[in-house]
Amino acid sequence: EHQPSQHPYTLESAGIHVPTHAGPLSMVVRWCAGATQALNELLLQSFEGFLRFFPGWPLGESASFTALRTVGAHLVNASVDATGAVHDVAITSTAGAPVLLLNPFARASPLTVVDIGTGRTVAVNAVTVPHNGSVLWTFNTTTGSSYSVA
Repeated sequence: EHQPSQHPYTLESAGIHVPTHAGPLSMVVRWCAGATQALNELLLQSFEGFLRFFPGWPLGESASFTALRTVGAHLVNASVDATGAVHDVAITSTAGAPVLLLNPFARASPLTVVDIGTGRTVAVNAVTVPHNGSVLWTFNTTTGSSYSVA
């Protein structure tokens, strides 16, 4: 009987069963899933409890992504140009959880967050991380709502 792995980022945890007798196909499917996870982590990270945009993406290369799911149940879109400037950040809340993010922009000023559906500005608060002094930004969300971050 097949026993799923307990690791949180396996095919089994995503509901995909690959029989152990599948041979080379099993290896290819598992490699592709691992490569996808690695690419996603270059674009967006959330495993630390906050969003970090393009943390491993090389300067000089542009990129964009849509609907990457985060810890905290958000779907995130963003793009970065060759200079490293982040643009077009949009976050959709699928569970109404607050968003906590590292400022993806080159400026230190507060972020502006707008509820895309209503056009209203959303309150954003700064949180200082005690052990290193980094500033994170947080705002509350409503399930099903999308937010533009600038």
